[in-house]
Formats: sequence, structure tokens, C-alpha cells
Amino acid sequence: PAPFAGTSNQDGIFTLASSPHCIVIGAGAAGLSAAVALTRARVHVTVVEANSRIGGRICQHVGWPGWGPIDLGAEYIHGSNTTLFRLAKQNNWRLSPCVYSYEELQLDDSPSAAQRDLVYHNGRLLSMNESATCPDLEKANEIIESLNCGDNHSSKSDSDDALSKYLLENGASKGTSTILQAIVTQELAVPMNYCSIYEVCRHFSDWTAGTDNYRIQGSYAVLVDYFMRQMRGVSVELNWRVTRIEYQNGTRISCMTEFPYTEVANCSTASRVVITNQNGATMDADCVIVTVPHSILRDGDIEFIPSLPDAKIQAANNICLEPAFKIVCRFRKVFWPHDFGIIACSDGFVSHIHQDCRYEKYEGIASEMAVDSSSQPLRSDDTSDLDGCFLLCGFQSADLAAAKEKLSDKEMTMGFLDQLDKMFASEVDGVFSTTPASDNFMESIVKRWSTEPFIRGSYSGPSLGSAECDYHHLARPVAGCLFFAGEATCIEMPATVEAALTTGERAAKEVLTKMQK
Repeated sequence: PAPFAGTSNQDGIFTLASSPHCIVIGAGAAGLSAAVALTRARVHVTVVEANSRIGGRICQHVGWPGWGPIDLGAEYIHGSNTTLFRLAKQNNWRLSPCVYSYEELQLDDSPSAAQRDLVYHNGRLLSMNESATCPDLEKANEIIESLNCGDNHSSKSDSDDALSKYLLENGASKGTSTILQAIVTQELAVPMNYCSIYEVCRHFSDWTAGTDNYRIQGSYAVLVDYFMRQMRGVSVELNWRVTRIEYQNGTRISCMTEFPYTEVANCSTASRVVITNQNGATMDADCVIVTVPHSILRDGDIEFIPSLPDAKIQAANNICLEPAFKIVCRFRKVFWPHDFGIIACSDGFVSHIHQDCRYEKYEGIASEMAVDSSSQPLRSDDTSDLDGCFLLCGFQSADLAAAKEKLSDKEMTMGFLDQLDKMFASEVDGVFSTTPASDNFMESIVKRWSTEPFIRGSYSGPSLGSAECDYHHLARPVAGCLFFAGEATCIEMPATVEAALTTGERAAKEVLTKMQK
């Protein structure tokens, strides 16, 4: 087919004179980002989403009096050297450090000096610089420094080791291993015995976003709402689960070689792409951007005709996507230290604990579309005195989360409260309490990401058997008409909203470049 005519502005952004059609599969951050970029270039865009809501792994719980949306999935902007952080600043979104003192809440981009991350180990709350009093933590700090320095990143041998084996060979005690499990592998959402030491080092060495983390006041619903406002007029079809993509119909195909995708002459490619949903309905377009989680490609939910390249399917199998859950509990009073960021727990019901005290309500056109309606809050008998309450959030991933998948929401809540009671038993308002969490509990919400039928896990992780080339393979276009985006197609910052956003933009640019030729 003939290329589409258009012009480029002074910033090099190409705008098409006519209006070709592109279908974006998936309405998560990557899909919405791609749709916005294409819409600005005058491409006719249709977004199809299998779920009944938009946002993907961005979703919120709404309904607690005095609170705006509460993030049940993605929550942080990781680093100030990111497209997402700059987007927030350009649009005057209110940002706060992800940790802060309640008495001195700051809404600028400079975290309080009082903020600190803690480790809960053998019944003690320790800051990371208190390692001299805890040999297990001291050894854990040494190993983290080794990983950050990339000591195992210079080359990848055929026998890439698991982190658990590396710890054993470096004399880590069981206590040190449990600390590192809480700090490192739980954050990366990979089991210790399946976590690639090489990929962990590469993850640390490639990270250039910065170390500060921020929340958007009003939750990530602000980002979703921003995308929806930019997409006015774009058709978004919910409950539209793609089951088949036909992208070859005998016309000329334009093939792509290895990254960075240069064209090869004398190949053939599709002129139209046809997608089919669960009810047999079809759509066709000039090209398609696939932004589904790589678990959907791994599990073969979508039939591709012809089949996708073996390297892409193998990459989807190599990069793991492990279970994860988040539990959010609401309390009447603060009974924990006011100045902590994240508590990494080497033992206890959850591995990570953080706090939140947003009060703003957020009203936006996407706020209801992104709400998770499947999770219902668990309340205590007494929910009076709803003013002045606070949240603690628990997170766990990988094998530790998988072990709790059969627990009920009530059992999950009781397990978390029991852990908090043990951690924070102390004097509250002049009275010593052994059960401060249970005494002040109001309600909770549990989100299990492994049970999301169109996601099936947390985010991509550095597993044994995976390699940098797998991210390239997942990202690589196929036949000049299928393009791919999503956090698992990003090499530098996988497992983040930033990765989803930037790969959506990248896929849109690939589409526009193709349409110019």
C-alpha cells in the first residue's frame, strides 16, 4: 500500500494528512499512551480492552469517607529523571514524596530529611544505617552494595546463578537471606531461587531514573484521566477481548530485522489487520499495537495468524510474571513511627509496609472507569469516628504471595493485623497496648493481582533464563503492521508505569514511521 502523506513540525513530530486506522489492544498505561500519541498525529484510533474498566495495573478503590481514590496497583512515580515526573510537573499535578512525616507533609519534590526506610528483623525495627548492631543486616548491606556496583554484570555466562545460590556462596546467613528477600526479590517480584543474579545487577546498573519516589495526589487516576481527556473522540471498547489477530492476507509484507528494526527489501506484508473478539465480532485496521501483559502472549490467549515469531513467544515465557497482592488497612489512630518510608519485613505476614495519609478527593472523567469493583472492603463492627484515620499498606509478591492465594480476605486482614500488633505493641495515649492495630482497625481492602483474568500477576521480573534480548524480542514489530508495547518490552525500566508510558509512545512512533514509507 502507498504511504500516507503528512508533514513534520519544528519538533520533528509527524502529522498525517489523511486518517489511517490503528487499533490499540489494551487500555492500560501503555495502550492509553500510544493512543494519545497517535491521536495527536491525526491517526484514527480505536482502543479495545478485555476488562470492564480501563487502566490495566492502574486501578483504585473509591468509597472510604474522607478519601480520594486509593491505588491498589501501581502507586509510585519512580524517580525524577523520568517522562512521567516531567509530565506531572508540566500539568501541575500535586506530587508528594512517597514517605513523609505526618506533622510536616511536603508537597514539593524534596523529600523530608526525616524520612527513612526500615527493616523489621527478629522483632526489631532497624534503619539501614544501624547495621553495626545487627550482623545479618550488615552482611545484607554488603551484598546490596555488591549488586549495585554490578560486580556480576560484566558478562553473562551460560550458567547464570540464582540469587539464593549467590548468597550461599558468599556466606550469607539465613537471617541475611531473609532480609535480602524482603528488600530485593520481593520488590522485584521474583522468588529467590529463580532470581537471576546477572539480571538483578543489570537492573541496578541500568537504572537512571533517580532514587526518589513520589505519589500523585489523587492517585494514578489523575494520569488515566489525563489520557482520557487527550483522547476525546477516540472509541474505547470495554469487555472486548481479542481472541484472534490475522495479519497476513497475501499482499506485500515489510519485514523487520534485529533491533533497532531496519527494513529488509523483498519481503511481503499485510495491508489490513483483522482482529476478532470472544463473540466473533471483528474489526480491521491498517495496523495494530498490542499492549497486553506478556502473560497473555505466553498463555496463548490470542491466536495469531500466522503465528508470532518463535523468539517473541520464547521471550514471553522467559520473563516471569509472578503473583502479588496488596492489602490496605484503615485505622483511627497512628500507632506506628511517623517518619518511615517502607518497612522491609524479613518475617511476618507481608514483606513490605508503607503508610499513606492523602485526604483529597479527586473527580475526573476516568475516575469511575478505572475503579476496581471486584474488591469489597472488610469493615470492623464499629466504623464510627471516621475523621482523622490513616492507612497502612502491605505488599507481597512471588512465591510468598502464591502461598497465600487460597486465604480469604478476612484471613488476609487478620494476618496483617497480627503482624502489625507484634511490630508496634507500645504505649498509645498513655496506655500500653499489645494490639494497637486490632484496636484501631476500621476496614480493609485486598487486591490479588494473580486473579485478574487479563493480567495474571504483578509485573515482569529478572528471572533465570531471561536476558536483555528477551525485552528486545517482545518489543520487536512483526510484518510491519503489528507493534508491541508494555512494561515488559522496556529494557531500562521494566516493571514500572514509566516503562508502560514510554513504550506506548515508542510503538506509536514506529507506527507513524511505517505510515510515512
